[in-house]
Amino acid sequence: ANLSPVVDPELPCAKPERVRSIEVDHTGTRNVGFSDCDFNGHLNNIKYVEMLYDMLPDEVAGTTSPVRLDVNFHREVRSGENLTLGLGSASGRYNFIVLRGSDTACTASLRIR
Repeated sequence: ANLSPVVDPELPCAKPERVRSIEVDHTGTRNVGFSDCDFNGHLNNIKYVEMLYDMLPDEVAGTTSPVRLDVNFHREVRSGENLTLGLGSASGRYNFIVLRGSDTACTASLRIR
């Protein structure tokens, strides 16, 4: 039997990065609704990306340039919870944080090349 991999094991990008400290330039809030959640009752992963893009300046969010997005999930978020969102930019990156109370739920870093 041929047990070779079906796909090339080489990844087309670098390994995921940890998103460290974030300097926030502006903040927002978001109440998590039922339709934001997956079948387990947790905030769907894509909703974090949507919240990040909703906070970006229009000229950045509408870009067609290649991007790199690193997302670090820290804690679960459920329907009915209120979140505080923060966005900052530094060194060609947009850094994003989601807080559930005083706890970090998610951090992300977006690079536009």
